[in-house]
Amino acid sequence: MNGPLFAANLVAVVLALLAAIVSGRVGWRRAHIVIVTLTTVLLAVAVWQAELYGQHLAFEPWRLRLHLVLASATLACLLPVAWTGLAIVRETGRQGTHRWWVVAFMVLAVSAIVSALWMMATALEVAPTDTHPV
Repeated sequence: MNGPLFAANLVAVVLALLAAIVSGRVGWRRAHIVIVTLTTVLLAVAVWQAELYGQHLAFEPWRLRLHLVLASATLACLLPVAWTGLAIVRETGRQGTHRWWVVAFMVLAVSAIVSALWMMATALEVAPTDTHPV
């Protein structure tokens, strides 16, 4: 896995999250929907890259479990964020409910990022194993 590419994508995810927050707060609905879609794609790529990057690292099990719980909770929050956002577009939802889920998502996302950095700070590199015999 290309470390600089992974880092660049993580920076792109953070910037896209900030752009999504700003566009939502100022009411740029169309831009917000495009930015949120892009952010979701970038997040999916970051998760995939993290899997590839972490294949050659050994993590402390409890740090890995903590990170996976936070990351899973973050991803689970995407559904109610999307659902309440679509309800606002359809004029059947309230912004307060959407905002609550967005705040929950952001708190969990920051926690997942911090836990990943903390987990990687003590990671050990392991030799790759040949799992595909010829």
